[in-house]
Amino acid sequence: MTNLIDLSHNMQTFKELRVQQDGHVLLVSLNRPDIHNAMSHEAMVEEIERVCDLANNNSEIRVMVLTGEGKSFCAGGNVKDMLNKTDMFGGNKEEIEQSYKTEFSVFLCPYGISRSPLLPP
Repeated sequence: MTNLIDLSHNMQTFKELRVQQDGHVLLVSLNRPDIHNAMSHEAMVEEIERVCDLANNNSEIRVMVLTGEGKSFCAGGNVKDMLNKTDMFGGNKEEIEQSYKTEFSVFLCPYGISRSPLLPP
């Protein structure tokens, strides 16, 4: 990629993600290498939803690439938070179940860039 434009602080504030644009490509990196980019709190999920909205509402973006900083793409849910029942894994059984249905729904259904066709006919 050449001429990367760092959007992490330009268009919106992202703390959990690093967002860059190169032409029609939006490069989104999970940016919590200290915890192997684990989904540990609602902020990361909310930022992923926001960056998907940003991409869907920007006709210049044709492709979004999701990657992870550090040596891991994404460890999944943060096992320490699950064990301690903290952050997005806190609460009783019903609250945790509801959190999975709402917070992780972004990963359970197609969400990314939904415009089509990407190439002219």
